[in-house]
Amino acid sequence: MIVADTNLLIYLYVQGQRTAESEAVLQRDPSWAVPLLWRSEFRNVLIGLVRRDVLSLEAVSAILEERGGSACLDSFCQFISGA
Repeated sequence: MIVADTNLLIYLYVQGQRTAESEAVLQRDPSWAVPLLWRSEFRNVLIGLVRRDVLSLEAVSAILEERGGSACLDSFCQFISGA
């Protein structure tokens, strides 16, 4: 079992220099556990990537839909609206 932190999750879902490494970790051991705060941390990193123009809101929407469905996307939109 891998105890994954937010960075590993971001590397897996946001294409970049470490995506291949995170995919290799997933292939090696597909059983992952994450801390309870992973969703908040994940959204926070995504917000930072949007603010730095690394990701578009559309890309973030696609990632959140894949990971958590509309409830996760709604939560993200509420969070970013208040930021």
